[in-house]
Amino acid sequence: MGAPAAAMTNMHERVAGSGYVELDAAHVSNIERPAEFNRALGDFLRSVFKKYRFRLDVR
Repeated sequence: MGAPAAAMTNMHERVAGSGYVELDAAHVSNIERPAEFNRALGDFLRSVFKKYRFRLDVR
């Protein structure tokens, strides 16, 4: 069983710099809401790359 939205919201509020996205899905959000899931994941990955791009761009 997943964590209730209220618990996740509380955790997000306590973790500095965190992000929280709640999708209207029951169990498999990437299948039930693919566009919203992909947008949220893409936003997250872009934020990580932007923050750490010099560390990730190691050759």
